[in-house]
Amino acid sequence: MIKHWCVGESDGVSLAEELAITGVSKSAFSSASESATGYKAFLNGVGKAQEKLGIQFTDSNGKMLPMVDVLDNFKSEFSDLQNVEVQDKIKEAFGFDDAKKIIMALIDKSGDLVKAQSDIEYAMANGMAKSDQIAKAMDRGYGFAKIGHSVEYLGLHLWQNIRACY
Repeated sequence: MIKHWCVGESDGVSLAEELAITGVSKSAFSSASESATGYKAFLNGVGKAQEKLGIQFTDSNGKMLPMVDVLDNFKSEFSDLQNVEVQDKIKEAFGFDDAKKIIMALIDKSGDLVKAQSDIEYAMANGMAKSDQIAKAMDRGYGFAKIGHSVEYLGLHLWQNIRACY
């Protein structure tokens, strides 16, 4: 699954957004790994799909719009995304069934997607501070042991240097 992360980075998609998309859409797939593969298929088909469907997926710099905006564009273009003909048109435009599955899995979950991305961004920003806090808590009480090990190491090092002189 790790090999799929950051597939959209060059397209302007943040890691937090990718993780949120994969997490929220995984219910449409057998696993999160398959969901990531589906998202990769979506990204690989964006260029030709936006041309075929007449829907904008990228900004003026060619970078991906946020997925919530992409989903809103789909909703604006197609009134009934549950229609099989519409889904076939989407699949044909992207060239991959997995790309269509990503869209269908997320189309009514914009709020979940925004919340998941926000939660991931918060965790990423505050995760290292929490890790430091946990490490310091685990380290408490071992101060004298550390001093003892340092003195032992110093003594051993001195002994080796003195012994080498004789």
